Amino acid sequence: MKKLSGARIVIEALIQENVKVIFGYPGGAVLPIYDELFKQNKIRHILVRHEQAAVHAAEGYARSTGKVGCVLVTSGPGATNTVTGLTDAMMDSVPVVCISGQVPTHMIGNDAFQEADIVGITRPCTKHNYLVKEISKLAECIHSAFHIAKNGRPGPVLVDIPKDIQTFETKYGGKKQTKCLTFYKPNTKPPHEMIVKFVNLLGKSKKPIFYVGGGAINSGSKASLYLKKLVKESNLKLVSVNLDTNAIKKIKEKGLEAIHSKAEELSKYNINPDLFMSYQTVEHLNSPITFLKSISQNSNCEYFLLTVPYILNSRLGLEHIRENSENKVHAENIHIFELCPNDWKLLFKHSGWEVVNEKIYYQYPRLHPLRILKNTWAKYDFEGFYGVLLKKNHYWTNKYLDW
Repeated sequence: MKKLSGARIVIEALIQENVKVIFGYPGGAVLPIYDELFKQNKIRHILVRHEQAAVHAAEGYARSTGKVGCVLVTSGPGATNTVTGLTDAMMDSVPVVCISGQVPTHMIGNDAFQEADIVGITRPCTKHNYLVKEISKLAECIHSAFHIAKNGRPGPVLVDIPKDIQTFETKYGGKKQTKCLTFYKPNTKPPHEMIVKFVNLLGKSKKPIFYVGGGAINSGSKASLYLKKLVKESNLKLVSVNLDTNAIKKIKEKGLEAIHSKAEELSKYNINPDLFMSYQTVEHLNSPITFLKSISQNSNCEYFLLTVPYILNSRLGLEHIRENSENKVHAENIHIFELCPNDWKLLFKHSGWEVVNEKIYYQYPRLHPLRILKNTWAKYDFEGFYGVLLKKNHYWTNKYLDW
């Protein structure tokens, strides 16, 4: 097994991960990687004019191809410029791997030129990140980053590589011979009791409609096929509501019905289902109370099954951007309402719904090392998902009409 430099290992690992395109902006801390990138023809490099643009371009690439987007930037300001793009990828669940350069390991923490604690800075806006301090760990960090980015709920992962690590040499036998950090095994199975309740409600319903979000498309072709099979076998009418015209086109190509509309304006289509399902939608709305109240008051729907991000402390995100814009259609890709379960319950109550069942899905098991690590920045990050089954109840709606 031949010894390779750290920079060469990065390129070989990317090739092993089937990376065809990388977006980047060169700088002193990543010149060894760029030298190796220049020597090969399997990966195409696209030069951007700003590191933020590199991450957004990688997002677009990931969305359109279904692959992991890849970014290469230098240390200090080059790395910090990626934060906006990484946050956007985190919010929208887009798989991106960002490789950043760093000052040599012996200079970390000494206020070196263009040094920044990018690992600490990006903790709230990445699924995971690595600071590679040993050349022997470089390959497994790269492969683990791709594993984490594309498994479970997709998202961005950052790998910070000091310049001396890029020049050191070690043996590399490919992905199969590399010990990948496979401790990340997210729970993707829904709780059995909620499935039973859903099936029972579905069996009793007369005019059920599935309200399906973009996550059904992003989950891959199998998810769409299962959804279509469920609709066909249960003889139900399924309507997807989306603001993305491309998503609408893809949904219709799969033989399903779709409506181009804001969720708040859904009542004008005269849809009167027995059951609404909403996955990661309500937190994006300008006025979730208006939407939930309209469903409660203007339809015969008795039950509403939905999930929202589970967060420990409530916060309102970027609502000031959308002030006085009620009549405009926005790309619903920003979380406006990020509430803790108690605040969601209060919102549901005043919208004409009561919680009859609830379940919290954690991203990681309680004793998982990533879960323990995440506790240090839990107030900035999602703990998982909060699933609720709502039943219509107008008592509080009628009591506080102006809330």
